[in-house]
Amino acid sequence: MTAKKMTAGLLALSMIFSGAVLTGAELPLSKACAEAEEEEQYKTCEGFIYSVESDGTVTIRNYNGDAETLVIPSEIEGKPVTAIGHYYPNLDPTAEQRSEPVVEGHVVGEVIMGAFEHDHPGIKTIILPDTVTALDSNFIGCDDLESIEFGSGITEIPFDCCGGLKKLSEVKIKLGVTRIGNQAFDYCPALKELHLPASVEDIGNRAFGFKNGLTDEVYDDFTLYCTENSAAKAYAEKNGINYVLEDKPQRAAGDITWDGRLDTKDAMKSVAFAKKTSAPKSEDEFAAA
Repeated sequence: MTAKKMTAGLLALSMIFSGAVLTGAELPLSKACAEAEEEEQYKTCEGFIYSVESDGTVTIRNYNGDAETLVIPSEIEGKPVTAIGHYYPNLDPTAEQRSEPVVEGHVVGEVIMGAFEHDHPGIKTIILPDTVTALDSNFIGCDDLESIEFGSGITEIPFDCCGGLKKLSEVKIKLGVTRIGNQAFDYCPALKELHLPASVEDIGNRAFGFKNGLTDEVYDDFTLYCTENSAAKAYAEKNGINYVLEDKPQRAAGDITWDGRLDTKDAMKSVAFAKKTSAPKSEDEFAAA
């Protein structure tokens, strides 16, 4: 039996024991957004400035509302929100235009910035839905940000994503993220701990735990929670960062071996248990097979 077929069998068995298929967060905006007012290349609804892409997906470009807890919707106009992208004020007739050309980004005379890179005070919590797969913006403009939750659809947390946010104290990273970019969470003095799933395979320079991206000084009161034989543990040991090994890390449905991964080892356990005549009474019994 191929690994692909075994994995498929594993997923089928996991659905039997869970009774349901886990899906991404469903956080659509109100029906009013189905009739969002179109403004040239951007649309606006409930504070969100966004664009509908050629493939029928939605990219969040900016936010001008006053929410303290900002829940990025999973869909707008019935279309999935899949990206937090760059914002071009010159394409937004509601934005204040500059009277003189500037050079910013790669375009002369046009301002280019990430959706949350500038002037977003007052936002204390950001929750990203599982539908978002592309994060092309950082959140350094959210000076009051205290908590951020990344959805399971994101595989990479980009360079300087939350660097320098002095009030940030809680970061939730779900299983599925494979890379954390350089200085993603550097100089975040209120961030005392970070739990990383085993899916993280690559961690950039001074990604977290450092007082700033220019020195080798780390926070003595910061602790990284990780798994054995993980990139996170190797990062902590290399940089002299406090760490704690978690007994039961985050895991996907069907992660029978409790190692934070869904692979052929889980499939083999599933096949072994399937050969038994009686159904398991609990997930622990399944894992012990």
